[in-house]
Amino acid sequence: FALPRLTDRRALQERGFRDQLLALLQHSRKTAQAQRREVCVLLTPAQVRAVYAAGAACNAAAPLATPGSSEAFSLAVPGGVTLGGVALVRFDTAGTPTPNIDHVISVGANAFTVSRETGIVF
Repeated sequence: FALPRLTDRRALQERGFRDQLLALLQHSRKTAQAQRREVCVLLTPAQVRAVYAAGAACNAAAPLATPGSSEAFSLAVPGGVTLGGVALVRFDTAGTPTPNIDHVISVGANAFTVSRETGIVF
């Protein structure tokens, strides 16, 4: 009875990617607050990455560093995992998303929200 669960790697990949994405969003929010700089999280079907904002635009040439590293904080979407919802989450210097709306992101069949009021992911 455990065999089907062991062979369904997609569910495991979705859960692992979802957890990594939550960590990236939380780190981006906290960085925006601590550094008093706007941070953008760009979401595409193949990749998620965090970059600093430059005025009204997100600056792809100014990536946010992975915690404990100098490398760009980005995640490759695993094969077979679908990423949906918003294409951009931008945190202002208070750590709240702009525009001031709830941002819903889905990883496979699981969805979570970036709160418009606090920027907290739930």
